[in-house]
Amino acid sequence: MPRFIPAVALAGAVLCSAPAFAADYLEGMPGGFRDGYKADWDMSDAGDPLDFEFGTRYWYSMGRFNMNSASDSFSTNDTGHVLELYGRIDDNSTATYLKGIAGYSVALNSDYNTSGATGSSEGGQVYYAGADFGYLGLGNENFGFGGFVGYQFQNDSPFTGRHLGNTTNINYNMLRLGLAARANLGDQVDLTAEAAIIPYARVDGQLAMDPTVGASSGGSLEGTLYGAAGEVMLGFHPTDNMTIRGGGRAWYLTGPANVAYTPSGGGAETPSSFSLFRFGALAELTYAF
Repeated sequence: MPRFIPAVALAGAVLCSAPAFAADYLEGMPGGFRDGYKADWDMSDAGDPLDFEFGTRYWYSMGRFNMNSASDSFSTNDTGHVLELYGRIDDNSTATYLKGIAGYSVALNSDYNTSGATGSSEGGQVYYAGADFGYLGLGNENFGFGGFVGYQFQNDSPFTGRHLGNTTNINYNMLRLGLAARANLGDQVDLTAEAAIIPYARVDGQLAMDPTVGASSGGSLEGTLYGAAGEVMLGFHPTDNMTIRGGGRAWYLTGPANVAYTPSGGGAETPSSFSLFRFGALAELTYAF
């Protein structure tokens, strides 16, 4: 009897598994059993349509700012060393991308001229952040181009000397519409370029004025500008994931703006022409996955 119990248990297990065994066999007819997983079944992320790229940039940035009204003028020339964070996500299934930047100057030197009074200083800051959403679906596997739309905020606050008694602090909010292109020049080199118009840019802030030449207070600045921007970068891939790029960038804004302040003799000054040109060499180190 004790020997009979294991035999019954074994027979029951065989009988219970027989339907599943038969189903596998019948489903694979006439070639035999049902196929298992394919030997080349993809367990990697090769089928993932998203590409990510993140890194840092250095921008040797030079700025040229001018404002002129009927009886006053203000200008600054600055040179800054800007560190920037960069990120990009490409969706290969739709040929779209999202790109973002954020930068802050670690050093800034300025020369300024306000109502004929000149000087130079060290200090202040330039900082900015922005994002573009674009499409690169035109072209082929080695060359793609398309358009993008984006937004950028920028602040220019060069230090203009303690004797002015007030500070320069200007904010820009910009809409960007442009064209972008990317080309693979072999396995290890690429070229990226973009050109944008800025149909609308809101400017506001505070403008330093010299009290010794007629301005008893800093100028309150506001206006609506327009302009253009461009960037070109040549990249080298020492590894599959790492890229080193170098190139240049330029931003330009101009248009009418109002600057209101109290001259020492009383009254106010308002209509002004305005321009800002910021440009310089750009270097980048990124990692992609």
